[in-house]
This record gives sequence, C-alpha cells and structure tokens, in this order.
Amino acid sequence: GNHFPFLLDMPLYVSLGQYAPRSSTNIVIPPANTEPFVQPSALAQFDWTQPRQLAVFMHVGLVSPERKKVFAILQKATSIGGYPVEVHEIAGHRHFKALSAQDTWKKYRESYFCPVLKGDLPYQKRFFDVVLSGCLPVVLAHKSRGGNPHASWFAEGEFGYDITHPFSSHINYTDFVVEIDNVDNFVSTLEQLLEDKDKIRRMQTAMGKVAPKLVYGLGEDFNA
Repeated sequence: GNHFPFLLDMPLYVSLGQYAPRSSTNIVIPPANTEPFVQPSALAQFDWTQPRQLAVFMHVGLVSPERKKVFAILQKATSIGGYPVEVHEIAGHRHFKALSAQDTWKKYRESYFCPVLKGDLPYQKRFFDVVLSGCLPVVLAHKSRGGNPHASWFAEGEFGYDITHPFSSHINYTDFVVEIDNVDNFVSTLEQLLEDKDKIRRMQTAMGKVAPKLVYGLGEDFNA
C-alpha cells in the first residue's frame, strides 16, 4: 500500500483522493479502468445527449445514513419527471446479487442521474464510473473546511471537491455534477432538472468533454 512511513515522508504523494500527509503535496489522479467501452476511442463515439430510459439508477451498499435515506426516498418514488426510478442494494462487501457489474454499467448508460453519496472515503470509483457512462452524478453538497468556496461532497467540514477530485483546476465539475444541499430536496431537484431538457443536454455535453480526461487509454487504446 502507499501508507508505509517511508512513502508518507515523500514530498509528493499520489492518491485517488484520500487524505495526504500535511508534509506532502498531494497529486490526485483518477482510478484506472480497463473496460473497453470507457476507453478514449469508445468515448469519442458515445452519444452523450441520447435520451435515457431511467430518471435515476442507484445500485449501492447502504454504508452511510445519507445513502440509506436517499435509497428509502427513491424506493418510494415510482417515477421522477415521468421516467422510472430503479434502486438496488449491494449487500455486504460488493455482493452483486440483484445485478452483475456489467448490468450495473448498462443501467448507468440508460439513466439520467446516478447518486454518488458518502461512503468510507471522499474518493469513490463510482463517481468516475457514472461519468464515463454518461450518467450525471448527484452529490450532497456540504460546507467544506477552512472557508473553501468549493463544497465537500463527503461531509460537513471536510475537504472541498477541488482537493478530493482530480484536475479541478482544469475541470469545472459543477458544469455536470448535480449538487443538492438537503436530502429532502432530492426528488424535487431532479424533477425540476428533467423539465429543462436544454440544461440536461448542456450538462451531458460538458460531461462528455471531461470524460476523456479521466481515463488512461488501456487495452487496445494503449496499443494503438
């Protein structure tokens, strides 16, 4: 792992968005993804603004109060903005009983919105999975520490997303990330967005421009 004392003393510390030692300069990078349909060549052919079948898709372990509450809210919502809602729980540690990993990717691509709510760490691979699939990530925005104007997508008083997410000086995440300040506003916020198809398309287009920056070009793309 990268938490040995020798590595923690290095002046540069590369992470996926976890906390870095105060003595280091933290470089945040996106996770590697080997799926062929999220490589740069495939993303270049993807129709980012195509109509979706689901309003919201959520397939998640209920490891935090935020996830549990939003999951319960979405279970009761038969539809949002005229589109169906689909939610599944991942029991235990990544036990995909309801849907396989490949089926989950497919559902991401069929959905307008995918909640990315607090887990164990500020970094979540799910965030990048939904972005690369063309599903607009939905986060709960909290006041971050130290007067940072960028919200924390993890918890109140924690680091802002400009610190926990990669390339924030070159990526305007708020162009495509849906920030919600209160769980109780979850459904109403998404309903309002779905009424504005032009805004949805602008957000999807912005996400499509950013997505290639979050992959490395592996598999056939690496050999090209």
